[in-house]
Amino acid sequence: METIHRKLSIARHTQMFVDVLAGVFALTGSVALLVGGEMAMDWWLDLTWDARLVALLATANALGFVAYQRLLKPILVPPDDDELALRMEHVAPQLRSRLIAAVQLAREERVPSPSLVGQLVAETEQMAVTLPFRKAVRWWPLLRMFGAAALVCGFVGLAFVKLRPASVDLLRRALLFHVLVPRKTSVEVVTKDQVVAKGDSVVIEAVAKGFVPADGQLMVRYGVAQQQTLTVLPTREDKARFRRKIENVQETFSYKVKLNDGVSESYKIKAQPRPSLASLRCVQVYPVYTGLGQQRRAPGDLTLLEGSKLQLQAVPVKPLKSATIRLAGLNTETPMQFNGKEWTATIDVPVKGLSGFSIPLVDNAGLASKDDTVYRVDIVPDKPPTVSLTYPTRREELVTVYGTLWVGFEAADEFGIGTAMIHYKLDKDGVEKVIELDMEGQHPKTMRRRYEWKMPAVSPLLAEGTAIEFWIEVRDTNNVTGPGVTMTDHYAIKVVSEAEKRAELMRRLDEYLSQLGSVADSQLKLNQTLGDLIRAK
Repeated sequence: METIHRKLSIARHTQMFVDVLAGVFALTGSVALLVGGEMAMDWWLDLTWDARLVALLATANALGFVAYQRLLKPILVPPDDDELALRMEHVAPQLRSRLIAAVQLAREERVPSPSLVGQLVAETEQMAVTLPFRKAVRWWPLLRMFGAAALVCGFVGLAFVKLRPASVDLLRRALLFHVLVPRKTSVEVVTKDQVVAKGDSVVIEAVAKGFVPADGQLMVRYGVAQQQTLTVLPTREDKARFRRKIENVQETFSYKVKLNDGVSESYKIKAQPRPSLASLRCVQVYPVYTGLGQQRRAPGDLTLLEGSKLQLQAVPVKPLKSATIRLAGLNTETPMQFNGKEWTATIDVPVKGLSGFSIPLVDNAGLASKDDTVYRVDIVPDKPPTVSLTYPTRREELVTVYGTLWVGFEAADEFGIGTAMIHYKLDKDGVEKVIELDMEGQHPKTMRRRYEWKMPAVSPLLAEGTAIEFWIEVRDTNNVTGPGVTMTDHYAIKVVSEAEKRAELMRRLDEYLSQLGSVADSQLKLNQTLGDLIRAK
């Protein structure tokens, strides 16, 4: 049986090769037929991406079935010895069932007549040497598949070449690329997807390539069922560029542009409200020197002390991409920071120039706020302190070289007095000198002070006839925009001899006495008048 088995094995492998080659042709023809059919259907119906995906999956399943039936199955389930023996007896009638009998009886372990079976096998072996076992191979499926594949591939290939570049685009669409269906007119939409504010207008623009029609159609779809078709016309500048303006957009819609036989992809216009603020919290931070700390302020009542800081905490109605503080009067902008919950910023209140602020907003879709509210800001200056000299009352005082002059004054400030000092200068050198008064570490809002100014302490030592000009200066605690400084009028001191001083004191005493006499006379006359009135009644 060695010769028979060897011959049958050669026939089997030959049949397997023929079947696999036929399967290759069948698969090749199926690919051309199915993909070509999908391309033709797509050109006819302009399939959506989802529909093309379904078609591609169906094509892949069909090709998988063909590959299993025509490629894998011939390898996994090749023809056995019995089948090949029967095929050989069909083409070689002289065997008269010898070959199939020899193959089947040789597998049996027990036979009725072993000698007879052995003689049958030996005779069949001798005949098998000269028999053409290649005739047991079926070649006609290969020829049939080759012819069908050649016909299909030739037709599809010729159509593909003739229809280029349209066929290339259809093939790319079949492979799920985002390519438009090739037409006489291809449509390129310029505006594509957009986000617009509700109530705004939007311009749809497209460009025609290839054959340029006189007009086109804009197909607008709202929701699922509502659809509207509008006419789109070319621009005056470029006949291939088409535009259509849609006024007062209130809801989201999708659209396509059709020019001649070309239809664009579907794009979407999203209508969203503009960004705005749900709340705005304003906190005024007073300068440290005022001791006032922080105070909540209403956005409509922003009267702020110069040098303060205004903290803003804004909560928008929708997520934002950015928020900016635009300072009116200063023409500057300050970006706000997002802390995860709200947008914050701090404004330094200048001495002047700032008249208000607005808060432009931009949401994540790129929409900007419109007609932003301008919050008015009134800047209140920090008033300087007030000071008045209470003593001496005369514009000029006389003192001796070793005398003392009492200087009294009253001062006040809204937030606190920082320093108080006496300025003076001698007529001889004209150099201004300062005596700073001890505030004892306090910064009162009001103060009354008397200073004992001893003339011997003045350097250089005073001489008779020297004239001294002096005044009081008071400064507040404003270390941000100040300090505020106020000075009294200038007063004069003249250094005289003791005799001149005594004479001056006597003159003043005489004046006081004369004033007292005048007051007494006036009082007496008043009493007399009052008595006359009482008696008259």
